[in-house]
Amino acid sequence: MDPLYIASAILVALTTFILSQVILKVNEGEMIVVERLGRFSSIKRPGIHFLVPLIDRPRTVNWNRRVEKRFANQTVSIVDENFMHYRIRTSNVAFDIPPVSCYTKEKVQIHVNIIVYYNITDLQKAVYQVDDLYA
Repeated sequence: MDPLYIASAILVALTTFILSQVILKVNEGEMIVVERLGRFSSIKRPGIHFLVPLIDRPRTVNWNRRVEKRFANQTVSIVDENFMHYRIRTSNVAFDIPPVSCYTKEKVQIHVNIIVYYNITDLQKAVYQVDDLYA
């Protein structure tokens, strides 16, 4: 093979790799925390952003949560979900709390099912000051 052909193939592969690390597309309803040399640099909102190669890096977060899955045959299983990604959803997220039985003032038993909606308003605090957001 021609050495010029091999050198150009390596150059194209290296350029493609660097461009994939430099161009960052953030979708609607999510944000990304960018660190420069391991320290907080900025928050990227929806749009196209350019990063400095080998210096800027998206911060990956690792959050765990335990979820009860209910099936049609009335069985319940507890599943641990692991969120490990650098794209963080900032739109409303539904958090289902298991049903609770309680008694009213008139001694009538009722079942209460609660759904909590939350969204992240300050991403920097959610990433750096909260150990486990879901907990």
